[in-house]
Amino acid sequence: MELQPNALESVRRRRDAMREAMDRLEWAIARPAASSDWAGMVGHALVDLRTAHAAHVEEVEGPDGLLTDLVREAPRLSGPIDVLRHDHDLIDGSIGELLASSFATHPDETRERITQILGRLVRHRQKGSDLLWEAYGTDIGDASH
Repeated sequence: MELQPNALESVRRRRDAMREAMDRLEWAIARPAASSDWAGMVGHALVDLRTAHAAHVEEVEGPDGLLTDLVREAPRLSGPIDVLRHDHDLIDGSIGELLASSFATHPDETRERITQILGRLVRHRQKGSDLLWEAYGTDIGDASH
């Protein structure tokens, strides 16, 4: 199997956008919680991350998405693909729950929950890289392009 160059570039762009959103969120929670704009910065960064994640999910799980194609072309990879899809649901749910909470009044708890979300995203990205390597022999890593 071969991943088309335009599909590979699209995946890399989405991957870069996700990494940037993760970095902005990490930066936001590292700021002093007592500052007047901490909650606003964190909330904005969470929304940005959710938007980047939703775009990623739409791209890879849509009718012509990468995961959909992989299931058709390499059914042997359906197990790892199911894991990635399940991750998508867990990540989106975690972000949504946090946005719906009163996170601004509990900075330590908020930081812990966000750190858990970021950790899940890091592991998800690793699994995605491993899957693309298994399917296409392609390293999707951020620094390689």
